[in-house]
Amino acid sequence: MTHDLELEKRIICICHSSETTPTHLKPSHFYNTAHQKIYEELKNGNKLLTETDMKGIDSASLFDALQVGAFSELELPSNALKLIGLYNKREKIKEAERALQEAKNAEAEATIEKQDGFDELMDEHNEIAGGTFELLETPWPMLTKDSRFTEGKAITIICGDPGVGKSFFVTHMFGWFAINGTKAILWGAEDNARFHTRRAVAQLVGNSNLCDYEWLKENHALAKRVYEENRENIEKIMGSLYTSNNLSKEDLKKWCWEKAREGYEVIGIDPITFFSDEKSSYKSDQEIMETLNDIRVKHGTRFIIVTHPRESNGAKIGQDAIAGGRAISRFAQNMIWLATNEDHSKGSNRVAYTIKTRNGKREFGGKIKFDFNRDTARWEEV
Repeated sequence: MTHDLELEKRIICICHSSETTPTHLKPSHFYNTAHQKIYEELKNGNKLLTETDMKGIDSASLFDALQVGAFSELELPSNALKLIGLYNKREKIKEAERALQEAKNAEAEATIEKQDGFDELMDEHNEIAGGTFELLETPWPMLTKDSRFTEGKAITIICGDPGVGKSFFVTHMFGWFAINGTKAILWGAEDNARFHTRRAVAQLVGNSNLCDYEWLKENHALAKRVYEENRENIEKIMGSLYTSNNLSKEDLKKWCWEKAREGYEVIGIDPITFFSDEKSSYKSDQEIMETLNDIRVKHGTRFIIVTHPRESNGAKIGQDAIAGGRAISRFAQNMIWLATNEDHSKGSNRVAYTIKTRNGKREFGGKIKFDFNRDTARWEEV
């Protein structure tokens, strides 16, 4: 017998064979004797199905067969048409039930989202009561209380004019943290760990000569005695300072996650611009800040981030004037701008502007006068 594709189409639809359609069909390709009987009858030219044939066929098979045109309604007996009619009604009822259930689910989800929002508010309230947002002390009580820049879960940006002493500022802070029992660590891009340690020790003992190689050479015995007398605190300081000139952007993100999981309350980066990609600095800065934002939310970590003004900044002070601009500032809860105080009034040669504070006591423009003491290498509030 010549292979009839139309016949094959009818047989496959009516019997719902799940097998790959073979080139030549045989009775063994179907599931049961009823299907095999239909196959034999159709092959012999009997294309009109009887009510007896329909007993072995389910309504879904018949409906699908009609949908693809394998059979017309004229070819089917009355019991098959009734079966299809019932199937059609059931499908419409099921569709209506599905639509109703989807509407109920959507309403339930909306309620859950509202509840989640309230729950999140209450969770934060409990965190506040539990001390998650505790304000850590620093060497500068006025700046700390005024800006609340060491509050839990806060990212603080430290920016300032070139040469104003930003690195001295953060080194002083992290050395103070180490001595006073706050678990904090500062990643620095300048030179090596010994360089940062000498600077921190100079601030610890209030003697900037400990950063001067000529003075160290001429006063070797004195310097050695200072180090030995302060060994315990120096070891604490050394544990809070980290340097690496091989860190990539991905290394930095991994390092920050690791330190947060280890329980560090404060993580510092000096400067974040070290990791900026010249070709896509905005994207690079944003990726880093997104990671830090995830960490602060999950672990409550505080971040102190040093950056620089934009090269085209001139003398402007503001959120858009920092390197990275909005890619950095929009993720920060606090921003402090360190600048030179030109009039040196009342022994002040520096000033700190609080240009963004999440929970600070002042609006934009608050400032506190400092003296960057060249003898002690410390930033001192005036």
